[in-house]
Parts: sequence; C-alpha cells; structure tokens
Amino acid sequence: MSNHSNELPYQHIVYKHYDHDCNLLYVGVTSNFADRCTSHSRKAAWWNSVVSITLEDFTSREEAELAEAIAIEKEFPSQNQKSEAHKIPDDMKLALEICN
Repeated sequence: MSNHSNELPYQHIVYKHYDHDCNLLYVGVTSNFADRCTSHSRKAAWWNSVVSITLEDFTSREEAELAEAIAIEKEFPSQNQKSEAHKIPDDMKLALEICN
C-alpha cells in the first residue's frame, strides 16, 4: 500500500462537525472522508456552519458504527436524524452501563 499524505491510516472514520460555538452539529461514519464532505457540502443545509471537524479512525466498520451510535446517543448532535442504523444494540448498552 502506498502512503500518500492525503490517505488516512484506516478506512473506517467517525467524524464530528462543530459550529463556531463548539456545538456538535453532526456525527457520521465513512470509508471516504473527502467524498463524504463533498456530499455534505452539496446537500446539508448546516454545512456552512461547520468551522471544526474531528476524525477518529477504527480498524473495522463495526467498531466505527458503534462509536457513531454512541456519540449520537450521548452527545446529541443537532443535525443527525435518529434512525435504527444509529441504535446501540441492547447487549452493548448493558456493557456500556457496566463500564460507566
């Protein structure tokens, strides 16, 4: 695998978009961050409010999707729409409660 400066180490990224007041706008997961940002910039009404982005990489899609679901449930991003795709499995909720 080549190591270009624009490549991220993993292909499973959880990203968070924040506004100028550090309010969390949106949490997402992607395997291609640049393409996902392009999509948001064309379609998301909140895109022009983004001033800061954080990225967290994961070794598997499953880990990334779980981290996304936890962030959406615990951090209440204003622009995410809750769906079954963002639901934390019941067995994981129990494990999280034990750990917290």
